[in-house]
Amino acid sequence: MSGSQVEGFSSTFEFTTNSRGQVFGYSRWTCCSGFTNKLSGNFDGASLNLIRHLAGQDDGQTQNFRGTLLGSTARGIWTGTGGSGNWSAIVKTSVKLVYRWQVEVDGYQSEFIVFEDSLGKVSGYSEWTCCSGRYNFIEGNTTNSSIEFTRFLEGTDNGSTQQFVGFDPINSPIIVGDFQGTGGTGSWSAQALSLD
Repeated sequence: MSGSQVEGFSSTFEFTTNSRGQVFGYSRWTCCSGFTNKLSGNFDGASLNLIRHLAGQDDGQTQNFRGTLLGSTARGIWTGTGGSGNWSAIVKTSVKLVYRWQVEVDGYQSEFIVFEDSLGKVSGYSEWTCCSGRYNFIEGNTTNSSIEFTRFLEGTDNGSTQQFVGFDPINSPIIVGDFQGTGGTGSWSAQALSLD
């Protein structure tokens, strides 16, 4: 979903659903409650019930987006932190691989949701219980044997980045690699999880 309008604020929502209609995804903003937010909820192909998990000054709070999909347009009502109002979005569908990873970065635990398109471009978010924002946007590229991506930090490190390189993301259930950037250098690993 792209081109979302929420009471005059613009955002991009990207998400997928598992076999039970559960939503996995993220939203990107130019302001307000963290630049990257986790999305959860349900979507049955027509009715949307999305939960935006806020970060930044509203960390731990949520907004609920309910609506319906009609052709290439979704619209509805949002409620929660900040009040309530209308929202609408232009919907674009695409075929992408979706990965859910349990990640360890120098002893810190995170969960990543990663979308990969047919050209090997990856994007998604990482979720943390500490350090540089609750949710961080990630973007990069993958090949048959390696992955490279940038983690865009928020919170006290807003505007800074970390670069990750990993090996064998397709042929093995475990990815291993190195990172560098804000906070120093170190190693990371990822274990594939099911969306179901």
